[in-house]
Amino acid sequence: MPVGELFALIAAASWAVGSLLFAKIGRRVAPGAMNLGKCVAAAILLSLTRLVLTPSLGSVAWSSEAALPLAVSAILGLTIGDTAYFGAIVTLGVPRAILLLSSAPVFATLGGVLFFGEPIG
Repeated sequence: MPVGELFALIAAASWAVGSLLFAKIGRRVAPGAMNLGKCVAAAILLSLTRLVLTPSLGSVAWSSEAALPLAVSAILGLTIGDTAYFGAIVTLGVPRAILLLSSAPVFATLGGVLFFGEPIG
């Protein structure tokens, strides 16, 4: 099996298992609190990874033209999007929430066309 397909299957399995775990946690914790915990854990793990990889990565310089859309996307996705997803897991159940999540590429495409004038290829 090619490596790309293997990693795609691993990613899909990770989403499924993660969603099941968040559904279990969601019975006792509010979606906003789950999201905050996830973001704090991710920030710690990413910071540790950056510390380990610093010598090989070198310095990173970002232009404001690149950093601003990335920051807005991160804030919207990590706050509104993930909190809504965790709420959907609790309210709708995992199978329906994942089905709803699979519509994200359609909305990303529409946003790219409407807000950035990107052509659909």
